[in-house]
Amino acid sequence: MKARRTQTSTRGVALLMVLSAIVILALVLVEFGVTARTHLTQAVNLRDDARATTMADTALVLARACLDPRSWGPMAGMQDKVDAQRLCNLLLDIFVSGRVDLPVGGLSIELEGIEGVGIGTGEIEDIELVPEESFVGLRGLWCPPKEGRPLDEQKLDCQSRKSAVLKLRALLCDPTIAYIFEREQADGHKYTREEIIGNLVDWVDSDDDRISVTFSPLVDFQPDLGEGEDSYLREKDRRYRSKDAPFDSVRELRLVRGVDDALFEFLRDKVSVHAAEQINVTDASAEVIGALLFAHSPQAQAVEGLQDGTCGEVVEGALDVRAVFVKYARIIKDYASARRSNPVSMLSPPFRGPKDFTKIARDPLQHLNAERAKLFGVNPGDVATLDEQLLNYQLHVQREYDDEGKLKNEQVIGLPSAVYDAVKSSVNWRALQKDVRTRAKLYRLRVRGRVGNMTRSVFAILKKDKLDPNSDAARDKRKKDPLSGKSAPVNIPGGLPLPKSLAGDNQVIIRTLYYREE
Repeated sequence: MKARRTQTSTRGVALLMVLSAIVILALVLVEFGVTARTHLTQAVNLRDDARATTMADTALVLARACLDPRSWGPMAGMQDKVDAQRLCNLLLDIFVSGRVDLPVGGLSIELEGIEGVGIGTGEIEDIELVPEESFVGLRGLWCPPKEGRPLDEQKLDCQSRKSAVLKLRALLCDPTIAYIFEREQADGHKYTREEIIGNLVDWVDSDDDRISVTFSPLVDFQPDLGEGEDSYLREKDRRYRSKDAPFDSVRELRLVRGVDDALFEFLRDKVSVHAAEQINVTDASAEVIGALLFAHSPQAQAVEGLQDGTCGEVVEGALDVRAVFVKYARIIKDYASARRSNPVSMLSPPFRGPKDFTKIARDPLQHLNAERAKLFGVNPGDVATLDEQLLNYQLHVQREYDDEGKLKNEQVIGLPSAVYDAVKSSVNWRALQKDVRTRAKLYRLRVRGRVGNMTRSVFAILKKDKLDPNSDAARDKRKKDPLSGKSAPVNIPGGLPLPKSLAGDNQVIIRTLYYREE
């Protein structure tokens, strides 16, 4: 009995040890499986992240190739005769989507089975190439010193600064952001539009004196004899000095006093820190073109000051002066859209040059009627009367916003023909023409690539620049024919020399000024 009891006890201990070992082994296996799956997921995400970044960078390379005249071969001269930005966007869509999205009629043509077209793994969710000069340029705020003079001897009121400040103020007069200037910010200070513009100028100029900006109605700059820029910036929780150099990134605006999150979100897609004072009107928004028109209308600025002395606030029963110019600019944009909707001119620039833009902007409704008549094959008089078309461009006589800028109440009327004529006669068209460009030298590219669960975005600024005459590429282009001693002509595939009008400028190179991964 005693021996049997001992044997049973031993068997129980062995069973307990086996069960314990199985439980421990199961836990180890579960932990190993979880760790293995985690490492596998991390590896897949790292792979997809690298692929998504590569896809976005590939779109950047394709955009640079499309903009480079050398990629156009013997047809490089045609680049200035077509809407290069629109054509490049069309080609980029073809390469990344594997189909042709026609700009007319919403038709698409699938390109399945063509090698090199389309992306096998992942997708490009968003791609946009626009001229950087189509935004209000902040580089004009920096006045360079005269040649041979120290950097701190900048001119206080250079023309580029005046031009940039006038357009910037026109943007800040938008009634939708009036609440920003009516409340205290996080630092306990209520900022005016003029104070914020002065802070932007102080951030880039090279001295330590604060600047005072006034509009009466002409813009005027005066040195502020109070505290310096750096001591002003070091108030509250800020612990840095002013940059005393041009902006490098739009995000840098958040370092300027008075530019809070709401104002930054409003400005970020309307301004450029790389462009100067000229506006590329081919792709500029109605808000930017309206700001340009307003900046060249001293009469409108005077009227605005007479209403209540403060822009961005609509007086009851009076028209919002800035909104009038934005609606007028909308007519100009509709003309450009009508030009691009016509199959004959859809890849041609809507404006052939600054003079052509000025001609159309002097009476955009007349040119819009003519363009729509071409599109529909009717006489211009059969499209609509002047007053009938102006009803499509509604003005808000009275608008009320809450503390967050949301519209509470409004009263709407059509754009009166008398106001339309007043805008035409108030703009200094000769001065405006000097502030306009229709050919881009700077481009803004946004790309978002997605593979699996990973999304990567790339933001880049591209610039058309001249080749360095001492570079290897420039020397290769200067190679001469060994027999004649002259530069070798550009030939078309058949071997015949290409006319100079089509050969283009082969001394142009595309540079990446700014690159950021997001």
